[in-house]
Amino acid sequence: MYLVFGVLTTVVGMGSYFLILFFARALGVSESSAAYNGVRVAAQIIQWVLAVLFAYYTNKKWVFGVKEKTGEKTRIASFFGSRLFSLGCDSLVTFGVIFALSAAEYVTFTLSLPLGISLNFTPDLWAKLTAAAVVIIVNYVLSKFLVFKKKI
Repeated sequence: MYLVFGVLTTVVGMGSYFLILFFARALGVSESSAAYNGVRVAAQIIQWVLAVLFAYYTNKKWVFGVKEKTGEKTRIASFFGSRLFSLGCDSLVTFGVIFALSAAEYVTFTLSLPLGISLNFTPDLWAKLTAAAVVIIVNYVLSKFLVFKKKI
């Protein structure tokens, strides 16, 4: 169940991240501008908030089956604290990959799919896919052994 909701959380996070970048480009913000880097940072924070809220409720209810109300404030605090740690991991990987690909002069390529759908393999896409893999593992370990651990 963790993998299912981890993937759904990733969809919530990545979906909001790329939607924000899409709107920025639609409003005329150039991808090579400093303003676009600011949009990336804002998108990173917004996607984190949305993903964490989604993840907390799905993990609590369906992944770890926590029903008791006692210790709820502590559980919420440890969950958000652990997710702040994974936000750091996510940000390091995301911006590290974007920087590395940009420094290597990576050229975006497009994959054309049926029905006229195109998938652009941008530095942002590679960065978020790499970060998602790292973050799913980090979050599982922190959730299982810190946030939703079984009391003996």
